[in-house]
Amino acid sequence: MWEEDVDGDYSCAASLLEHTQDVKFLKFKPGSLTFFSASFDNSIKVWVRDEDDWVCVKTLTSHQSTVWALDVIGDILSSADDDGNIRFHTLYKFIE
Repeated sequence: MWEEDVDGDYSCAASLLEHTQDVKFLKFKPGSLTFFSASFDNSIKVWVRDEDDWVCVKTLTSHQSTVWALDVIGDILSSADDDGNIRFHTLYKFIE
């Protein structure tokens, strides 16, 4: 994660190391402090802000290949993988 300092420069604020392979896509949930990361490791991580830190609260493992894209509309997270599969995940199941 990056943050802007008072001079307008950016510095690394946190390194989130939960994925075992490269991250391919990030998506924030509008109006919240939640985001999702998609990876070459076939998983999606759900991240929430906890005071001054980001915490992985859930790992979604329904894909069998690289997850390349994510989108959030309302309380639905959609994801697309390398095999051409699209999955829909209801957010209320794992975000309070």
